[in-house]
Amino acid sequence: MHHLVRAAAYEPPVQHSNATLQKRRAGPHARFDIVAHWLRTHQQSPELLSFRDIEAQATVSVAGGSDTYLKDSLKLPYLEACVYEALRMFRSEPFRFPLVAPKGGITIRSVISRRESFCP
Repeated sequence: MHHLVRAAAYEPPVQHSNATLQKRRAGPHARFDIVAHWLRTHQQSPELLSFRDIEAQATVSVAGGSDTYLKDSLKLPYLEACVYEALRMFRSEPFRFPLVAPKGGITIRSVISRRESFCP
């Protein structure tokens, strides 16, 4: 269903899939895919498969399988809290360094930095 994939990341999946279905419904297409099967079934038996059902299935197929964008994930405060809590409990570095460097700094691999940006 690559033809239903959003062309632009900012276009809502529902609007894109519905617009694409309207174009496919308007004229015959040589492509035989699941959408063509849905449209043919709708033409033969509209009582079995309404166009609204086709729109719903296309939206689920497109929106359900689409990537989650950063701007979408920023709207999920519970997910963000879970990530921060997991990072707090299970930090990614192999050794437990203190969160605040002691006076004089920390030596890592015999390298110590006294740059003002690191040690104000």
